[in-house]
Amino acid sequence: MAITIQVSNLQQGYGKTIVLKNINLTVHNGEILGLIGPSGAGKTTLVSTIMGMLTPQKGTVTVLGQRMPNRKLLAKIGYMAQTDALYSTLTARENLNFFGSMQGIASDKLKTQIPYAANIVNLVPDLDKYVKDYSGGMKRRLSLAIALVSDPELLILDEPTVGIDPELRQQIWTELHNIADEGKTILLTTHVMEDAEQSDQLMMIRNGAAIAQGTPDQLVKDYQVKTVEEVFLKAGGCKMRIIAMIKRVLREMVRDKRTLALMFLAPLFILTLMYFLFQSNTTQTASLGVRGVDTTLVNAVKNKHIKIHHISNQASAETNIRNHNYAGFISQSGDKLTLTLQNADQSKSAILKQSLQAAQIKLRTQAAATAIKSQQRALKAQQQIIQKLQTSLAMASRGARSSRSQAAPKSTALPNKSRATLAKQSVKPVNYSATTHYLYGSSDSTFFDTLLPIMIGFVVFFFVFLISGIALLRERTTGTLNRLLATPVKRGEIISGYLAGYGIFALIQTLLIVVFSIYAFKIQILGSVWNMFLINILLAIVALTMGLFISTFASSEFQMVQFIPVVVIPQIFFSGIIPISQMAGWLQPVAKIMPLYYGATA
Repeated sequence: MAITIQVSNLQQGYGKTIVLKNINLTVHNGEILGLIGPSGAGKTTLVSTIMGMLTPQKGTVTVLGQRMPNRKLLAKIGYMAQTDALYSTLTARENLNFFGSMQGIASDKLKTQIPYAANIVNLVPDLDKYVKDYSGGMKRRLSLAIALVSDPELLILDEPTVGIDPELRQQIWTELHNIADEGKTILLTTHVMEDAEQSDQLMMIRNGAAIAQGTPDQLVKDYQVKTVEEVFLKAGGCKMRIIAMIKRVLREMVRDKRTLALMFLAPLFILTLMYFLFQSNTTQTASLGVRGVDTTLVNAVKNKHIKIHHISNQASAETNIRNHNYAGFISQSGDKLTLTLQNADQSKSAILKQSLQAAQIKLRTQAAATAIKSQQRALKAQQQIIQKLQTSLAMASRGARSSRSQAAPKSTALPNKSRATLAKQSVKPVNYSATTHYLYGSSDSTFFDTLLPIMIGFVVFFFVFLISGIALLRERTTGTLNRLLATPVKRGEIISGYLAGYGIFALIQTLLIVVFSIYAFKIQILGSVWNMFLINILLAIVALTMGLFISTFASSEFQMVQFIPVVVIPQIFFSGIIPISQMAGWLQPVAKIMPLYYGATA
């Protein structure tokens, strides 16, 4: 069969807005092609391009062997617009006569064609009425009659049966099949599935793209459904509905500046605040009151983390601590020291105890060093006396019994030089030099460096969990979720749309937090930075899923917030801040079900 319409790689739009994307279409003589799709899918734009009313942005359109636009071909095309486009001050007959003349039909032929076209749409009794007196349905029928009056080779009908009763619709379709049997081609657009099932070929359009094409029976068979309507829902419906869900989530989030600030800026603020809090902790000082304590011990205790206050009053340690807000108070009675700690801040208490222990060790070391020095001096004096005695003995025995007096020293005493050398070696102190290397961090590392990786995962988890959970809860409380479920959309498609939509923001949030932590806090990364990104993205996905799941158990935003202590806070306890190995045996397995445990461990 000859080809009436050929569309190849068509892209069409208005300005920068793309309406049709990569449309390919072939219609033969004697075929009825139905274009089906929802309003705004691009059906009318495709018809206008085939008619030559619009020039293709890309691709080609050929009608009856001629490249479009081509105004000469319009005489062979009968066109029914989506709007009625009638002259209301003329009668129906006058409208038919006028448009027939515009198509180049002779007046003699019009006398037979007008009753023929009017009969098909059941308007013969009303031909001489003014169009302004017609109902909406009558105007639609007259618009169809105008397309039929010229007996065209190609009939293009945009929504031809809208507003027409079922009985007349069937009559019109009977005539359209007769026209097609004569070898003429019919292209019609519709979103009425009964019209689609009457077509020889179907092209389904959604969002400007062809999602399915073929005969009605073949499409039903291929998609394993019972009706053309189910084909339309299945062929791209799922994908398009998910995309629509994602777009809606993105629009809502972008327009909600407060939520965006909560999601992107609040985590950075919290991490920065914690950074300064823990950094300031490295220069913490504790006030210590002392009374009657040896000066040497006080001097040994003193360091940059302790401020010493000498107390002369006889008030109790508890009274002095309360009155002056000391972290501790130390007093001495003989060789007994008494340390009283305020213990309101355990870190200050630890500083005082560690400093006192270090001071005692220091004093013992100094005492031992002093004793060693005294022994060295005594040994040196003994060596000098022995040396003088040996000299005197040697002089007295010289010349008498030479061999006997000389043999004895050789067998019982070491040479003076050897004795001195041995003495020096026995008391010579050994000096060691130590160099420290760190596998993780450096000498400037603080507890914040240990806490930061856990906090990165936590803030990602917390904010994604909270925002996603409340978002779905809002859908339920406002009734929009019930309205969604009243459409053909499936529950899985709703969840997929939410996961993808909020997942995009979770991904952006994760990247922002990780990049900020790397460059602002100079965090040390021993492995691949991409692994760090991946771990936090997986945490965000888990938080997103948990947020959507937990929201199904809440009936208000207040109840959703109440789930935070149950679901989110335990994540911190089992993340590694408290060593899991030090927990009770029955509690350790609980950590294995906490997502943040795996994120912090990784």
